[in-house]
Amino acid sequence: LLALTALAVAAARRGAPGLELSALRQAPALATSLGVGLASRRLAAFSATATLAGLAGALSVQLQAVADPASYDPFLSFKLLVAVLLGGAAATLGPAAGVAVLGLIGLVSGPLARLLHLPLERFDVAVAAVLLVFVLALGGEGIVPWVLERTRRTSRTYRRPAVPAEPVNNALVRLVTSI
Repeated sequence: LLALTALAVAAARRGAPGLELSALRQAPALATSLGVGLASRRLAAFSATATLAGLAGALSVQLQAVADPASYDPFLSFKLLVAVLLGGAAATLGPAAGVAVLGLIGLVSGPLARLLHLPLERFDVAVAAVLLVFVLALGGEGIVPWVLERTRRTSRTYRRPAVPAEPVNNALVRLVTSI
C-alpha cells in the first residue's frame, strides 16, 4: 500500500494536478489568472490526503485488532510530526523514510536507555526532541531532500558539466507553456 501510494503521489506531482498545485503554492494570483481553480484544487488535495489518512487509520486498527484510544496519545502525534519533518515533508518518500529512521532509532534507544538506567518514556521524548532540533538545523528540509541534493552534487561533479539553475517559478513556466 505504501509503494502504491508513493507511486500515485509521484504521478500526481508530475501530472497536471501537481503542476497546478505547485503553481498555486508559488504564485496564487498568477495561477488563478491562468485559469487554475484555487478552491477546487485545494479541496481535491485535501480530500485525497484525508482518504489516504482514513485508509491508513483503518488498516492500523486492523493491525492492532482493537481501536484503543489510550494508544493514540499526544506524544504519538508529536513523533509522527517529527518523522514527517525528519524525512522531508515535501519529498514523496520523505515521511516514510522519517518513520523508518525513527523506528530504527527507537530500536536503539531502548537498550541505550536501559544501559544508562533512564526511564524509556522520558528517553524516547528526549530523542524525538533532539531529532526535531536536528531537522531544524538542516533547514527544515529533511533527510531525503538533503541526501538527494548530495547525490546530485557528486554525480554532477563526476559525470556532467554544471547546468544553470532552474527558474524559481518553473511550475508556472511549464503551466504557461502547456496552455
